[in-house]
Amino acid sequence: MKKLMFSIIAFLSTLVLLVVVIQAYFSDKKQTSDINMTIGEIEYNLSGSFLTGYIMPGVNLIDTPITLDNISTIDTELRVSVKVASAVFGTESLEDMIGSDFYTLGEGWRYDETDEKYYYEGLESTLEEGAYIISPDSEIITLLSYLELDGYKFSNNHALNPLSFTFSFEAKQGHFVDWETLGEVNYQVNP
Repeated sequence: MKKLMFSIIAFLSTLVLLVVVIQAYFSDKKQTSDINMTIGEIEYNLSGSFLTGYIMPGVNLIDTPITLDNISTIDTELRVSVKVASAVFGTESLEDMIGSDFYTLGEGWRYDETDEKYYYEGLESTLEEGAYIISPDSEIITLLSYLELDGYKFSNNHALNPLSFTFSFEAKQGHFVDWETLGEVNYQVNP
């Protein structure tokens, strides 16, 4: 009787382990909780996630769009630089590493080649004295909704190497002040 009971428990444990492994295989993604970035009265929450285990051309690496929720109490300006690090190619800007044909930014982001930064000039901002101002009552701003790899650049030589995406956010609260670092967030995408 004890042997039968032990066999049943071992079988059920193996079955539970198998179900957990299968579920983990089919839901493998990089989940990130909201990240709060603050300077004085400027405050944004960053959320979104990347897939992992699917680093191959033609697959959207963004599981949940990367978005910013403005919870500031004052008007702000916002910009971001995105660097991609690869063991094969080194570290480059998103534009240089991935190429604009292979990613989709949210509406209103403008890339400036001189400083390799994206400036928010979208519907959630208003143009005042040459600056795009985001008011405290703005809606959620989408930063990145789609990203895939160029098959000509990312071939088999990159298949087992992770990619690292570093978002460096800067903000300012007035026309005559300097940009300040709001926060830096790193997403690691593993094969």
